[in-house]
Amino acid sequence: MQLYYAFDEALNELLEEGVATRIARYRKLARLVRNRMRAIRMKFYLREPLWSSTLTAFILPEGVFYDHLHDLLRERGYVIYAGQAQLAESMFRVANMGALAEANITGFLDAFEEALPEAQKRGEGRVKEMEHLQQDRKEKEEREKAEAEAAKKAEEEAARLAKEKALEEAEAKAAGKEIGKASQDEGKSEIKTGA
Repeated sequence: MQLYYAFDEALNELLEEGVATRIARYRKLARLVRNRMRAIRMKFYLREPLWSSTLTAFILPEGVFYDHLHDLLRERGYVIYAGQAQLAESMFRVANMGALAEANITGFLDAFEEALPEAQKRGEGRVKEMEHLQQDRKEKEEREKAEAEAAKKAEEEAARLAKEKALEEAEAKAAGKEIGKASQDEGKSEIKTGA
């Protein structure tokens, strides 16, 4: 029921402003966003013929993470939107629809230009942290691999020594039987000769 009333109110506002006037206002605000973003060398996700009049998608600059940029802008009273699904980490979207005036868009763009260097700085910190974690992980993997190889060599050496010992024992046992048999044979021959 609330959705119906919200939709009804949105239609009333559209009719009050006029469809053509609203479309023109959205196009003007979109141009404002795009011109300022282009001036600071932000890259657009889509080519111009594919642009909407209400939403513009931008590629996140190298080393900038969406959550940092989002949080910094939110602290300043503005909201951006992440890309969806696999695009969540590589792009963000700026909406210029609703009851926004040129002053709102200009305020957002000023805040964006102010927040971007800080987002880049935070991003550098995260990249360094991630590189450090990767290095730690790599060192751990190398250490575990070396330990596994050392354990395998130790097992192989223990198996080789056990095999040598078993062979020596078998040879000693066989030699002992032969000595015992030879002793028995000597004893038998003494008995035969003694009779």
